[in-house]
Amino acid sequence: MALSVFADINTQLKEKVPRSGRAHDKYRAVFIGWESTDDNSTWRSEARELSGVLEKGFGFKSRTITIPLGDSLNSLKSRLGTILDSETSPSSCLWLLHYSGTGNEGKEAVFWPSVLESMADMVSDIVVLADFRSGVFPKPLATIPALDPEVSNNRVCELLVGPTGLPEGSQSFTKEICRVLDTLREPHVNIMALRSKLVVTTGGGKWYEPSYSKLSQTRQSNLLEQVGTTIELRVALRRPLDEDALDDLVEWAQRKPPEVKRIVFSEAETDTIALTDTAGGPNDKACLLPASLLEFILSVSTADLNLLDSATWYDWLGSAPNSIDTPRYHVRSGFAHRRLSKSAGDEEIESQLEDFVRRRNREESWRNHDSRLGHYSRVIVLPLIWEIPGFHPELRVLQDLKHLANTFRDVFGFTVEQVFNIPVGRDISGQRALEERIRDLVEEKRGPNVLGAGDLVIIIYSGHGSNTVHSTGKAVWSSGPVPNSGSPPYRETIDWSEIQPYLDRAECDVAQILDCCHAASAAKDPDDRGRNEILAACVRESRTIAGPDCFCRIVARTIKRLARGGDPFCFRDLAHNVDQEVRKMNRSAATETTIPTPYFKQVSEHMSSIKLRPRHMIGGPGVAGVGVNGAQRPPMVAPSVPSAIDRNVVAEVFVVLSLNSQMEEVKREHVTKNELLRRLGAGGA
Repeated sequence: MALSVFADINTQLKEKVPRSGRAHDKYRAVFIGWESTDDNSTWRSEARELSGVLEKGFGFKSRTITIPLGDSLNSLKSRLGTILDSETSPSSCLWLLHYSGTGNEGKEAVFWPSVLESMADMVSDIVVLADFRSGVFPKPLATIPALDPEVSNNRVCELLVGPTGLPEGSQSFTKEICRVLDTLREPHVNIMALRSKLVVTTGGGKWYEPSYSKLSQTRQSNLLEQVGTTIELRVALRRPLDEDALDDLVEWAQRKPPEVKRIVFSEAETDTIALTDTAGGPNDKACLLPASLLEFILSVSTADLNLLDSATWYDWLGSAPNSIDTPRYHVRSGFAHRRLSKSAGDEEIESQLEDFVRRRNREESWRNHDSRLGHYSRVIVLPLIWEIPGFHPELRVLQDLKHLANTFRDVFGFTVEQVFNIPVGRDISGQRALEERIRDLVEEKRGPNVLGAGDLVIIIYSGHGSNTVHSTGKAVWSSGPVPNSGSPPYRETIDWSEIQPYLDRAECDVAQILDCCHAASAAKDPDDRGRNEILAACVRESRTIAGPDCFCRIVARTIKRLARGGDPFCFRDLAHNVDQEVRKMNRSAATETTIPTPYFKQVSEHMSSIKLRPRHMIGGPGVAGVGVNGAQRPPMVAPSVPSAIDRNVVAEVFVVLSLNSQMEEVKREHVTKNELLRRLGAGGA
């Protein structure tokens, strides 16, 4: 059943080839030149270059034929026939014949029709690329007759002829073909479209388009499809496929980025299991379905390797239908499973591998499809303030911090932690205390309840920030003055930049809202390790304000306004709307002081922004929030993972990466657990 299901999907996707294009299963190229000519070495060199472009970019297999000066026509037919006889099912191929040599309009005008007709019984589709080095400029439309309709019916036969008189070297017609095909970024191009791209210039400065003619009756043009790179993704399903889920998969695949050449669905290699339709009664029949109905392989081919590290790629993966669960590579260090004594070199390599695996799994953060749509398993909001904040009580800094934290609870149903008071003047420094609190949230070895993939932590800080623009440039926060500590009064400080690396290494997504002076000092250089975003009250050189127009209040007000629309919105949208709100307030006469311009930083430039979903869009158990005076509020609705998701792991497939001495990937394989153990038992890494 699954085989036919995926076959139908793949058929639908394959039909998305442009109507004007004719696709093929195999591609063959034959390069033809004369045995003895003055430019023999030139055409052979250019033929090798074009052959390389066709083989690497489009999957062609190439052969070369030389034409003798005597009995040339019959010799060419014979040698082409030998090549066709050696090919299994030659009619399924696109045959590209590249000719380099002289061109004339006289008796040689019937040369190519005779050759093409001799191939007609064995070949369906042919493209002739002719690079005339000398001779009269050919006029194929006028001098080469169309093939006999009985011969050319349901066939596509095209000639693309370059202008004569072009200088040798970089501006030759063959060189120009190489350049165009080598820089092509579309997944496919037909010969008619290729003609329009092949505009070359002669030494005289005139521009010519290659001559094109079609010697067959069909309107189609032969299609060159880029091979590119194919990657395989193992994807789990939340439920067995039904018609709606299949339609969603097809619609999603058809929205693939333009750089993606082809998408193919296939089964994972698993045993057959019995599934019963739970929607029916006791008399329902159990049907035998492949276990791969709960998971499948998605093969994606792209001609542009840069696509795999782009926002376009991650956004498309993140827009997958809800029937798809979290796809993820699972890579382990072979050294960790050896029952052998480890040398110092092994210890070093293992450490490097562990770091590699951690970074690789973090880079593959598109795997968390749920989180990319705002369906987080857990969301923790952690408010931070100094034990001695150093603000006048009338400014209500603590109350505004709690108000923003509780806004996340009320609007989204997020779990709000008790406000963490950064200690001042105690046995444990504020730096150490805050570091331990953050590590308890996100560091894996701290226990089973730490936040992981599919979770989100939102950190809100309200307090003082220090100006380090002309010194370290780091994000330094300071407490209020400690009473009776002398003159100048003692203030405790923490270096937030020293704590941020724990968030960088975290498996969960991270959002930081910083309401302090010089807040943008916390912004970091681009880093692709995870989804980490910072919304700061002001830039590095600026000071912010407390009171009725404080940043926490503006953010809370903006969240409530955006949530009224009922749709999810991302953290970047929130930042943009906060900025618009600040602009509006500064134009208003009601604002006594100028509010600084907020600052937003998305640390990873290749990932989508954190998605937030209002709580009326989701359902789940109640979660208590923090009251203004520290009392617990009644439980509110919190987000939950849809009940259809089965998160019980029933099997594991391992990806074995072979690395060179620079920890660069050189080979990738998918293996079963038994195969992995077999290799490790044999002493392999």
